Amino acid sequence: MTQIFFQNDLGTLRMSGGLNDIWRLTNVSGLAASEKSYQTAIYAMTAGQKTTAVHRSARIITIAGDIAGGAMVVPTQIARAVRILDRPGWLLVCSMGRKRRIWARCTSFEPGKRQGLSFREFQMQFCCDCPFFESVEETTAMLFEREHRLKTQFTLPTVFSKRVSKGTVLNGGDVEAEPVFEIHFGADGEFGEGAVELMNYSTAQKISFSLSPSPNESVTVDIANRKIFNNLGENLLFSLSDDSCLSSFGLAAGANLIEVVSEFAADFSVVCRFTNRYLEAVC
Repeated sequence: MTQIFFQNDLGTLRMSGGLNDIWRLTNVSGLAASEKSYQTAIYAMTAGQKTTAVHRSARIITIAGDIAGGAMVVPTQIARAVRILDRPGWLLVCSMGRKRRIWARCTSFEPGKRQGLSFREFQMQFCCDCPFFESVEETTAMLFEREHRLKTQFTLPTVFSKRVSKGTVLNGGDVEAEPVFEIHFGADGEFGEGAVELMNYSTAQKISFSLSPSPNESVTVDIANRKIFNNLGENLLFSLSDDSCLSSFGLAAGANLIEVVSEFAADFSVVCRFTNRYLEAVC
């Protein structure tokens, strides 16, 4: 049975096909591939056309159904839904044993005609700026460790004695993922100033930055939000090298051979976090 949740800090709306649910689904659209627009060029003396650019549009999801519960319950449910839908949140689709979510904003919510005393139709529409669904749980990989292999479970602090570590990170989604890198410095190290370089050999992308960390400092490189900051909230974007661009560094679908090169040899670790992203959440 398909269940759809919309949730934010104001609450959660639960919609399903069950007879015991208040919000009962009758139709859902917009869960398959999002639309694309194409830019083309036509040349004289040449048949057809040439596609010069492809743009994937924002995703539009429309949900229709019935509100059940009687003359006293339905108005209360509508008023509660109006408050929750007034803010953006996560739209979670649960079907066939899998869960996928997408950040969405409700652009319209319209209670429809009444069906007797116990039911009232409804329709709501959501706009998703990013058209990709993503996994609910993050994937985590240790990128810098003494042995040259990646793992998903780890304990910090961990002492590393080598300056270069290389391994494979698997992106199980359909499209490129935008990771977050967490760099942890231990309590006992005297680090001074040094550089860290992250290289994705599978995509030929590289970013590098210089740091002067203190003991117990953590530095976050957030690719999706184009930020570098430490655990004190200080902006470290200036540390990025001139030939590095955060927007160009991602994890391609499938295997990514990642290398970390660091001038910090003692009590230093790098963790990569990301969510798999998908083209659909068909139910």
